[in-house]
Amino acid sequence: MSTHQASVAGPQCSETLQQMKNNKELLKQAFRAVKESCDRLLPSDMSDLIPYADKPIQSREVSTDIKILIAAREKAIKRLLAVTAELEKLRRGLTKTIWELNDLSDPCILNS
Repeated sequence: MSTHQASVAGPQCSETLQQMKNNKELLKQAFRAVKESCDRLLPSDMSDLIPYADKPIQSREVSTDIKILIAAREKAIKRLLAVTAELEKLRRGLTKTIWELNDLSDPCILNS
């Protein structure tokens, strides 16, 4: 390494070191901010956050709003099944018609 390279490398090294220290400090500040936010947001009792199988259910009674939604869902499912069956009948009919048209347009049948 020449004298000139050594004289340039020293300040560059100290600049890089200073940037790394600044980045380290910024990361520490960001980590602290995230940790403080998490501490404020997390519930004090973790079972409130994670439902456990052995935890008793507060209300086994289904609300009227949910009953209405369940009934509407069942009605929509029945209607969907009926429409799907009707569409399947139409698809079969159209497929049969296409095959018949294909048979009728066969040159052997047309020439006879």
